[in-house]
Amino acid sequence: MTNMLILYVQDNDQCSDATDLGSFTTDGQSITVTGQSNVDATDDGLEAPFCDIPWPGVWYKFSVTFRARIDVSTCNQADFATLIAVFSGTCGSFVCETLAGGTDGCGGDTTRFVDDVMPGNIYIFLSGNDGQAGNFDLTVSVTDISPPVSGGGRNSYERRMNLKFFPSRVLKPYPSVLKIVVTVS
Repeated sequence: MTNMLILYVQDNDQCSDATDLGSFTTDGQSITVTGQSNVDATDDGLEAPFCDIPWPGVWYKFSVTFRARIDVSTCNQADFATLIAVFSGTCGSFVCETLAGGTDGCGGDTTRFVDDVMPGNIYIFLSGNDGQAGNFDLTVSVTDISPPVSGGGRNSYERRMNLKFFPSRVLKPYPSVLKIVVTVS
């Protein structure tokens, strides 16, 4: 008799195979992916400053075409304690945007958080606290937080000051640190 070991691996187990949620191009868009699981996910060695997660998980990606406030949630939609990390950039060259887990943002062991991001690619890594695994639904919503545009030109405060203003994101997890780059044109 031959013994056989069958391993099942999630389709979105690695960053390069992230489930594509599409492009968010208008204010107020939302998507919920249902029937998801991180059971049998493998450890992909995720190491990123402030978002180092030592447990297996699954990947999702989407893009935003404007400065956005994203709301990522497994609130009351998971049967285990979820842990969610959000990154901008590309696979292997990430910037950690947010790491949240457990009871962050909603009751029970599910997770919800809101974070501001610049236009570009966004990656979500979903794992379980202490390596827990289970089933979940994931909801992602976006709100446009771009500065108002007036007079057919740059936004109003850039025009008044005759400056180009490029706010950089807050260096996490130290929200009191802010880097601002100002270029005079």
